[in-house]
Parts: sequence; structure tokens; C-alpha cells
Amino acid sequence: MLALAGAPLGLEFTFLEPAEGASAAQVGRQLVGAYDDPRLLAQLRRRFGTWSPSSSESVPEKLRRRCSARAARSSPSSCARGRPGSLLEKRMFQSLEIPTATYAEVGSNSDLVAALDQVPVPARLKSRRLGYDGHGQALVLESGELEGAWVELGRAPADLGAVRAL
Repeated sequence: MLALAGAPLGLEFTFLEPAEGASAAQVGRQLVGAYDDPRLLAQLRRRFGTWSPSSSESVPEKLRRRCSARAARSSPSSCARGRPGSLLEKRMFQSLEIPTATYAEVGSNSDLVAALDQVPVPARLKSRRLGYDGHGQALVLESGELEGAWVELGRAPADLGAVRAL
């Protein structure tokens, strides 16, 4: 999203991403490899003087701090902590009176029943960490599918969110 905003300004972006053909490669150059690959990190530092951790919650905290410290320019240190997770984001938005979609927290089997009382189906169960672009998500078309969807996500903390009728 940062690259989409920067492209009209003539800014160039390079992304370090383990998966070949990541969606970010459509708007910038992609280096394929591990987030802690010293060779690729050195290549990033040589090529660019600015480092931004953007919203990559999969980059280890220690690595984000190290790269920010070595860059000529960097996002504020508070950005280097990465995303706080979707639940904390929703709570922050609500505290700022920014509307969010209807959602229910799911962290236990008992939460599953309560979630369906708060959010009608169809709904989307989304992992709080690494739940984006179709990853860590499951569409729940009928109430009986919710438990299976949560099992599919590894019973990780998630949120059931309202979606428009299909």
C-alpha cells in the first residue's frame, strides 16, 4: 500500500519477501529470500538510504530494529515495531471513533457461539496475525462452518467479521 501511494510520486520500492511472485512485486522490485538473509539485507542497504518496515508483521522485531538503525533515513522508531495485530488496530480505531466493520473476538471454543450471536453469516474468520490477502482467512457461509474454519486456522486468535451478502 505504501508503494501504491508512492508510485505516482516517482518513488521506487524494493521488497524483501520469501515467496516468489509476492503481490508487492507488482509495484516494485522483489528480492526473494529470507528476511534475515545478510546478503539480501546488505543489498537493500547499498541500494536505498531509507528503510521502512511498512506493515510487514512477519519480519522479526530484532531485524526491523537493526535495519532501521543502519539506514541513513528511517521511519520513526515507533513504526519499527510493526503492526500490532488486527484486534489492537480495531480497538485503536474505535477509541478514535473511526468506524470499523462489525466483528467478534474468537480465542476459545466458547467464543465461537458468542461470535455467531454478534456477527451474522456470511462472515470471514481472520487470524489476528498474518491474516491478509487471503492468507489466514476462512469464509464462513453457514454457522455450522465456523468451528471447522477456526480449526483450519490452527485455533489461533482470530476475529469473525461481517461481510456483505454474497
